[in-house]
This record gives sequence, structure tokens and C-alpha cells, in this order.
Amino acid sequence: MRREQAAVPPGMKERISALTEYLREFERPDFWFARWERHNGQFESCVLHPVAEKFLEELYRSEWVIPRRWPEWRDEARMIHEDPELLQTASIDTIKRILSAHILTDRIKEGHLLKLFEEGHLQAILKRLERIGSDL
Repeated sequence: MRREQAAVPPGMKERISALTEYLREFERPDFWFARWERHNGQFESCVLHPVAEKFLEELYRSEWVIPRRWPEWRDEARMIHEDPELLQTASIDTIKRILSAHILTDRIKEGHLLKLFEEGHLQAILKRLERIGSDL
């Protein structure tokens, strides 16, 4: 039996490329995605590198972040984070869901994206997208 491929929305290759361009920068040994900075000696906040800020802007601009229903996807994002093999077969829709869950979790739990970056998980998501894009 032949398995049907899901229809690829118009412009998806370009949307993938717009994100995966950041991978080269993220993989530079001296690149820092974000860092904790103390303000007025009182509290720390996670400050994004300007390139990381542009990356997040691109995620929203090119509609990779779906604000509705994202709490429903936290378990899926956590499962893929804990078992990186699952990422190797993730679809575009799955990647949209897990990116949404991680990006919006970072709003509540500051530093979440920094942790994902330091672990290499964010880069692994982009590498999966890169492979998907090359097959389109």
C-alpha cells in the first residue's frame, strides 16, 4: 500500500529556509543564544542575543508559533525533548506544535529556550527542518 504524503502548504520551503538560516549562527562556537544578566543588583533576567531575538521574530512572522492550544502540546514537546530519536521523524506540523510549546513556555518559564539551546535541542529541531526542506 502506498502511503500518501501530506500536502505541503505554498511557501513552506521558503518558511523553512528562513528559520534554518539561523542554524549556521547558532552553531558558531562563540555564539551565545541568551545570558542571565543582573539588573540594578537586584534581579536577573534572561537577555537574548540580537540574532536570537531576530530568530524569535521570524518564528512569529512566518507563523511557526501557534498561540492557541499550545498547552495541549507541552507533553508532546517534552516527550520529543526527552527522546531525541522521535525528532528524526517529526513532521512539519509536529515541529510547529513543539516550537509553539517551547516558545510560549519560555514566556512563563524564563530561560527555557536558553536551556534548549545549551542542550542542542533547538539546533536539532532546526536540523530536522533543514532535512524536511531539502526533501521538498
